[in-house]
Amino acid sequence: MTSSAFEKPIRLGIVGCGAVAQICHLKALVTLRDYDIRYLCDRNLRTAEAAAQLYGLRAKITDRTEDLAGNVDAAIVCVWPRQHLPVTLDLLRMGLDVLCEKPVAASSADAAEMATAAESAGRIVAVGQWCRCQKNMWILRKLLALDFIGEVEEVEAEFGNILAWPMSSGAYFDRSITAGGVMFDGGIHVLDLVVWLFGDVAVVEYEDDSLGGVETNGVIRGTLSVNGRRVPCRIAASWTHDLRNGIRISGGKGRLEARFTERDVVTIHQEIGGERLESRIGPNGIAMPFRADNPYAAQLEDFAEAIRRRQPPITPIASTLLPLKIIEAAYSVRRPMLQPWVDAGPVTVCAAAKS
Repeated sequence: MTSSAFEKPIRLGIVGCGAVAQICHLKALVTLRDYDIRYLCDRNLRTAEAAAQLYGLRAKITDRTEDLAGNVDAAIVCVWPRQHLPVTLDLLRMGLDVLCEKPVAASSADAAEMATAAESAGRIVAVGQWCRCQKNMWILRKLLALDFIGEVEEVEAEFGNILAWPMSSGAYFDRSITAGGVMFDGGIHVLDLVVWLFGDVAVVEYEDDSLGGVETNGVIRGTLSVNGRRVPCRIAASWTHDLRNGIRISGGKGRLEARFTERDVVTIHQEIGGERLESRIGPNGIAMPFRADNPYAAQLEDFAEAIRRRQPPITPIASTLLPLKIIEAAYSVRRPMLQPWVDAGPVTVCAAAKS
C-alpha cells in the first residue's frame, strides 16, 4: 500500500550511502510516495553528497548518526556487516524503526542481540532479504502448499555471478569488516529462501575455495525435513561465474523453478503421457502482500506498511537468524574445494625430460 493524503510520508534517514544504498534502495525510494528522505549519513561526507546529487535529493548530509534522533521516523542501514550491530542498536535507542541490509549481522549472536533490542524497544527491524519480495517466490510458495508437484524429493538453490559490484575498497575481502565471502554475502539470499519455504537445513558437508581468506565459491549440501521426510538440499554461491540464480524444487509429479531474472514467473516441468511439458505460471489470482514488481520497492512498501500498522514485516529480524546459523555450521565443517589448477599434487618428470 502506498501513502495517501491521509498518511504522511515516513521521515527517513539512510546510514551508509555507498553502492547498495545508491543502486538499490535510493533508486527504489524515489519511485515511492511512502517516504520523505530527510538525512543521508555516511562517515565519508563525499559519498553522502554523491548520493544526494545522483537523485536530486535535498536531504541533510551528516557523518553523525545521532543527528537522526528526533528528525526521522525510520532508517535504512547500509554499512558494512560488522557495523550493523552497533549502528542498529544506536538507532533503536533513538526510537527508530530500522531496515537493515543483509546479512543482518556478522554472526547469529549479534543478530539475536539486535532482535532482543528491537523487541525491548518496541521497534521494527526488517532485513534486506529482497528475494522474499519477488512475486514468483510467492507463486512458488502457493504451488508448494497446493502439493502441485507431489512429495518434494530435492531442493537446489543457486546464487552466482561474476563479481562486478562497484567497490571503492577491498572491504568485501577483509575479515575485519565482513564475516565471510560469497556464501555469507550472496549465498544467504537463496539460503534465506530455502529456510522461508522449508525450515532448517541440516548441514552434511560444505566446501569452498577460501584458502585462508574469504571464499569466492561455496557449496552447502544438507537435508531438509519435509512432511517428516529427510530431503536432500544443495545451496551454491559464486563470485567467479554465473549460476542458475534461483531455486529449483523436484517432486514426484514434476519440478518447479523460480529465477531472480523472471520476477513474476514460475516454470513448471512435467512429464505427461511420455511427453515432457513446460508451462509458466504468473501471479494472476494469487494474493501478494505488495504491489511493486521491483523487489527493493516491494520491500520498502512492506516496511512502510509495517511501520504504519505496527505489524511484522515480511522479513522480521527474528526470521533471519537461522540462515546465519546454517552458514556458521557450514563454515565449521569446511573442507577445501577441489582446485586442480592450484593444488596439482606431485609432479612426475618423464625420463625424456630428465635426459
